[in-house]
Amino acid sequence: MGNLTLVESLNKGSDPPSFFGRPSWAAAAQGHLDVLQFFLKQGALPYEPTFTHITDLELGETPIGAAAYMGHDDIVQLYLQPPYFSAGVQEEEAKAIFVAAQGNQPQTLRTLLEHYKQTQQDFLEILDAALLWSSRRGSPDATRVLLEYGAHPNETDKSPRSCLQHAAIAGDAAIVKLLLDAGASMEASRYINKRTNPKLSETWRKKYRDALTEAKRRNYVAVVRVIEEKKREIDETKTAED
Repeated sequence: MGNLTLVESLNKGSDPPSFFGRPSWAAAAQGHLDVLQFFLKQGALPYEPTFTHITDLELGETPIGAAAYMGHDDIVQLYLQPPYFSAGVQEEEAKAIFVAAQGNQPQTLRTLLEHYKQTQQDFLEILDAALLWSSRRGSPDATRVLLEYGAHPNETDKSPRSCLQHAAIAGDAAIVKLLLDAGASMEASRYINKRTNPKLSETWRKKYRDALTEAKRRNYVAVVRVIEEKKREIDETKTAED
């Protein structure tokens, strides 16, 4: 509810974990900045895991993850400043990037990416992993931001399935178009993680279908149309060049 007066009257000076999360986690998830600041002043630990039950998206690990997924940019910015942020919480910040991508929260994602200070290689790996999440979860605005910051459009997971394959399987034509326009290959990949490139055998690769096949199998008409239009565009360009 975000009623600070009521919270102050009920508070017993603790931030206990529960199935539904600590009070500070709940305040972060719901976007109640003043209530969250109250709990932090009372001694709530900003990056302490808060759930006894972890959800599929792992939002329960810390309040910053919940705030990032919900797009509460003011709360995310609070956690990224002293005294709550320190060099030792980079891992939690990286997880917040992933969940902001899943939650399709472009502004919060930008806030986190602008703040995230690691080596260039680490930063690119975070971008690539986040792009996989946004492609799986159908988050076009987040996908656009990640590509803008340099995420690899041909990134793959350990399957290996590419971002394009995941977007096609999800039936998200908008993300499919973004990835294709950014240079994503329409072929099934033979590589786990595009930047590291360990090759897979041809037999393993054949277990996975290209994005167009995946879309056709699921009767995702809009996705099929986008891919086929891109194929025609590429073919016409090649013909003109010849």
